[in-house]
Amino acid sequence: GALMSEIRSLGKSQGKSDRRKMTALPLISLSSRSLSRSRSRLASLLADALRETMDDLRSVLTSTLSKSDSRASSIADEMNLDAVLRVRVRLAEELADAAEDSGHRTLVRIGVPSRSELVGVVSERALSWARQHAGQLLGMREDDSGNLVEDPESPYSLTESTRSIVRDVLSRGIAENKTVEEMAAELEERGFSSERAARIADEEVANANQAGILDAVLEASDSGFELEKSWKSVGDDRVSKTICAPN
Repeated sequence: GALMSEIRSLGKSQGKSDRRKMTALPLISLSSRSLSRSRSRLASLLADALRETMDDLRSVLTSTLSKSDSRASSIADEMNLDAVLRVRVRLAEELADAAEDSGHRTLVRIGVPSRSELVGVVSERALSWARQHAGQLLGMREDDSGNLVEDPESPYSLTESTRSIVRDVLSRGIAENKTVEEMAAELEERGFSSERAARIADEEVANANQAGILDAVLEASDSGFELEKSWKSVGDDRVSKTICAPN
């Protein structure tokens, strides 16, 4: 993009007279070894779940699909997504690892000592965020008793987006008199491929990276470290002078 944010650390505050030199904190690279491993494991986890779901759906299509749009819709609504829902715990673990790693790296760059209690706090916040986000990703949330329930207000649901793909492919396929094999092939490409799993993994590891950085910055700031946020512009014609000048 044309803009990126940058956090500068002024070090631990020692009063108004403390004017330490500001140190820029570059974003944690998504190509770092630890985040790359998280992305690879997450992509594999999701690919296996989507493949199992597609195998089940293929059997349903072969045995029950009739040429009516309402049937296509009900197949999408009633499809078995247990394989996807079962990955929640491991999904949360992978996201927590990625967020925790980015958070700890950010603390180091700020200048927080490795034995600081902030390290443990950031780890706890990474785990809490990951559990909540994994649930949202699957269209679920924990109720007051700790039980998983559907969350119709989830900002993004892998389960619902998958149903939407199935509904669209089947509805159009029936209207165009496509065979079950043709519809299954399109479904596999659009909604159940390893490429889709990789795209989701890329996005979610990026989300975890940002969550870890943000938690570390907020905790360090609350603990007395002086931080300053600024915007860096690449200076091309996409940059709005009206928006950027005041910042």
